[in-house]
Amino acid sequence: MAHIGRLADTGARRPLAVIGMGALLESPRSVFHWQRTGRDAHSLRMMDTDGDGRTTNEEVQANFMRTPSGVWETVAPFLSPSGAWTAADMEALPSRQETLLYAPERAQILAQADDAPFPNAQTPMASYAWIKASSPTKHRSRSALRAGARR
Repeated sequence: MAHIGRLADTGARRPLAVIGMGALLESPRSVFHWQRTGRDAHSLRMMDTDGDGRTTNEEVQANFMRTPSGVWETVAPFLSPSGAWTAADMEALPSRQETLLYAPERAQILAQADDAPFPNAQTPMASYAWIKASSPTKHRSRSALRAGARR
């Protein structure tokens, strides 16, 4: 992206499209965890354009696609039945998503063979070994095995 910025400064012709690529700077597990438990609360806070600690449905509709949660392309799940998300609602959201989304999906992932295609055989992008990387459960069990071997 820095290269494109330098081109813009020189008055070069505008590109028709830009594709950014890069490696993960965190473990796949950390990224997956944030996507399931942190992204939506973070996005709701970003949508609070007046900074009052509440995100109204009007703010959601106006700003949703400018946030990381805009990847879902559907605003409906982000509209509050009461008309606004309070600071307490946004604070509680990650722990609810941990229980309802992340924990069950993580259990399904850990149950897969390491060499099984992730996310599925029709559209593989990696093996399940990739998404399992840096799993605390996996590391604890390896540590326990090592500790047992030393005895």
